[in-house]
Amino acid sequence: MQKGRNGLQHPYLPDENSETPPMDYPMGETGPDESIYTATIGATSRNSRNEPLEMAEVKLRAKMRDGYKCVRCGSTEKLAAHHRKGTKSHRIEDLETLCQKCHHAEHGYRQT
Repeated sequence: MQKGRNGLQHPYLPDENSETPPMDYPMGETGPDESIYTATIGATSRNSRNEPLEMAEVKLRAKMRDGYKCVRCGSTEKLAAHHRKGTKSHRIEDLETLCQKCHHAEHGYRQT
């Protein structure tokens, strides 16, 4: 079937020919398991760097520890959690908060 007036029915709008009202499902009661989405979405960014699933929380904790400031220049703009020992260690002790400018300088990226 094609989309359009006589095509597929919208999943949330009632069918014009239907006399029964559409069922109202509370969030999370229907559809595929949420892990399908998180495994698919999280897998691409996580597996490319071999980061553990809770890495976003660890990075946030490192930024909180450093007072949401770059540890080198004190900037509060465009912060990133830098791995001091490379991506082999994901311990919070091995992370430091750097602004984008200092992070790029640390990795030798050309400044724009």
